[in-house]
Amino acid sequence: MAIEVVENHQLKWPEGWERTPIGSRKSQASWKKPFRGYRDSLVKELGRIGVTETLICYNLSPNDRLDPGVAVYFSKAVKEDYSWQVALGIDSPAPTLAEIDEAFRRKAMQHHPDRGGDVEIFRSLAKHRDQAKAWILGTHRTEHEFVIPCDRFDEVRLNLNAVRLAMAAFRQLERVGVPAILERTFRGFKTALPAYEGKHEPVSA
Repeated sequence: MAIEVVENHQLKWPEGWERTPIGSRKSQASWKKPFRGYRDSLVKELGRIGVTETLICYNLSPNDRLDPGVAVYFSKAVKEDYSWQVALGIDSPAPTLAEIDEAFRRKAMQHHPDRGGDVEIFRSLAKHRDQAKAWILGTHRTEHEFVIPCDRFDEVRLNLNAVRLAMAAFRQLERVGVPAILERTFRGFKTALPAYEGKHEPVSA
């Protein structure tokens, strides 16, 4: 599956992530590939973990001398869940929002805690209602909900390669049979893409 790749030539560092002090930035003489080589390798690694789109943020020259950091925002494929249809008793494959609300009300009346119902079932029904509405409205997918930034090195291409190596290391978790740990790891990289102004350049994967 092709990944939609966008490059933004204005670094937007994610909120809450610490920056590397200028004097602590490192070089890495053994990493000799140009930016494009590491960028393409990173996209391949992202594809191997199910990423559907990515936004790679970094500064161009001369601003990269002052801040060579890289922030790679990305989205993973969403596992479709249609259990809401059965849970709410909805027959229509394309219900209206009003039909979803009505189906929820019918079920909720049976399980409302104020009527002696089970609170967990009631909460589950509310979750199914929200899932149904999100699917109908097309908002069940999240864009760029993960980010991995790096500014440990003194060149953009080196920081990009560091992110690539991190992705490859995370993927090893799947190879040794602990995908649940991989999912927990990625939860730590969840973020909201900060608002920014800058140049977006779509690039074919």
